[in-house]
Amino acid sequence: MENCITVIWIKNWLYIPAFLIAVGFPAQTAWGITALTILMIIDVSTGIIASIKIDGAKSITSRKLTAGVVAKSLILLIPFLFAVVGKGIGLNMDIYSRGFLSMLILAEFYSVAGNINSFRCGKRLPEIDVVSAILGKVRNIILRVLEKTKID
Repeated sequence: MENCITVIWIKNWLYIPAFLIAVGFPAQTAWGITALTILMIIDVSTGIIASIKIDGAKSITSRKLTAGVVAKSLILLIPFLFAVVGKGIGLNMDIYSRGFLSMLILAEFYSVAGNINSFRCGKRLPEIDVVSAILGKVRNIILRVLEKTKID
């Protein structure tokens, strides 16, 4: 029975690129969004497995899991929005969408590798996620600019 459920899940995930291509997204962007989605699912799964081995099964709570899944889902929206905005305003933003997708895919791959390494070693190892660091720096710059231009 489990094999049937797995096949159904795989089939359902293939609807993502089919839908995106049908509404006019370039095939490379559509498959990139699908790859990112699959890597995010693998990342969450390996994170759960590593947490169970390192911290025990009680360390997994629905609140933590929900927060992690919501955060991943919101990140997944960013390249999708790049593509939608580009289509909407008539600009070819495919290169930006693919570039951002590439960064996110590499970051997810790095996170999966970190989870596997943590599982193998039996302890949490520090991860240096370049994408998160860059996004944090950009966010801080934007906050500083907004503070300086604050109108009283």
